[in-house]
Amino acid sequence: MSFRSTKVRDAGAARFRMAGHLRIKDLELPVHIDLELAGASRDPEGLDRVGFEGTATPPRAAEGHPMTHTAENRTDIAAAVVSLTAEATELETRVDELRQELANLKERMKAVSTALYQNPPT
Repeated sequence: MSFRSTKVRDAGAARFRMAGHLRIKDLELPVHIDLELAGASRDPEGLDRVGFEGTATPPRAAEGHPMTHTAENRTDIAAAVVSLTAEATELETRVDELRQELANLKERMKAVSTALYQNPPT
């Protein structure tokens, strides 16, 4: 089972709506997950972590698939989606952080390059 997010939008009041694709064996379904900010903290490595709680219901297209015949399977799918969503959100946050770090590094490299050009080694 895997989940690939395609879009996250702010729904206001620390709530978000994530769209994506849930893949279970040979079946891929579009899924929307309603998320609520559960908390944020900094891990021992100094990285910011954000947690979300959310729910999703498998689309009606999944009703005829063998993986969705029981309420137990639906619960398992919902729990897995929540877990995958939290991981995807953390990854998206980390990607944004890395992009910012790269932009900062580029600016610092530009400043060093400018300084070296203005004051070449003798």
